[in-house]
Amino acid sequence: MQERRIPMVEFDIVKEALVAGAIVLGIVLLCASIFGAPYSPAITIRQIAREHPHALIETAMRDLTGTSLIATYGPPYTHDTANAQHLGFFSPERWFGVTHPVDPPTTDVLHPLQDAAVLNPALTQALQSWAHASSAQQAAWVKAFDAAVPSAQISATNTLELSAQATAASGPLPTMMSGILQLGRAGLLGAAINDNQNVYSYSEQDSILFLQGDVLLNIAAQRDLLGSQWGILHEEGPYPGPWWLTPYTFLYQIPPYSTSSSGDLMAASTMALIFLVLLFLPLIPFLNTLPKRFRVYRLIWRDYYHWVRAGPDSTENQTGEDVRHAS
Repeated sequence: MQERRIPMVEFDIVKEALVAGAIVLGIVLLCASIFGAPYSPAITIRQIAREHPHALIETAMRDLTGTSLIATYGPPYTHDTANAQHLGFFSPERWFGVTHPVDPPTTDVLHPLQDAAVLNPALTQALQSWAHASSAQQAAWVKAFDAAVPSAQISATNTLELSAQATAASGPLPTMMSGILQLGRAGLLGAAINDNQNVYSYSEQDSILFLQGDVLLNIAAQRDLLGSQWGILHEEGPYPGPWWLTPYTFLYQIPPYSTSSSGDLMAASTMALIFLVLLFLPLIPFLNTLPKRFRVYRLIWRDYYHWVRAGPDSTENQTGEDVRHAS
């Protein structure tokens, strides 16, 4: 480097790092004291049961009838592969199969009610009636109950108040769903759904999946977290989030990624392909010559190339040499 007489000045990188770190820390502390952390408390089943009881009941009904988002999602939760994402024969969900098995009717509704039946004997009779009814009878009860729920009132004892006609037509469902609502408002439904048999297990998978669907979708929409709202780039509301995911979430805004039922798989595959192209760029014919064709490197190192064009014996570089010796 000295033979080429490149001008140099002293630079203390440790000092620079300490000064920059102190400035950034000061800005962070100032912003935190003014704006606070952009995070809201975690959404809980108890909160939904108290603030949106009808939404909780509708969620439980979809789980009971096997029509909820998780019940029809397919692998890795259920064996229903009808909705598994795929690109032709390429379908990793089907290849890996069910790795986190979930049975929404039993896990989210029947087992919690069986636990609660110890304290509420009426649930035992309701569960027996449901279990011994034919599929046609269950469907009739569900139809009548779903029609009556939107106008149902919640009593002081956290039970559903339906008309006498709707109660008779809904069979055991008013009693069962009142039990779910009572568990939810007491803060016990999440633990009953998780039902960890292993005392050392702390998995919250089932209770989190219980809220998947309209409940979390509506909350996400209010906080600008939907995919159509570029939500992956937000923390809570409009606060900036992981900006490095911009290329990924950009795909969700354009067809066919935004319209296909396999949009997730398409976006992930596209980003994986781009990564592989960049990784093996030096080995791909024509593409590996693009740096020389565009000569962007000359713009980045323009000071160096200016020195090369000026020549090592020019007046400008002689001045630079004096600066190096002076330093």
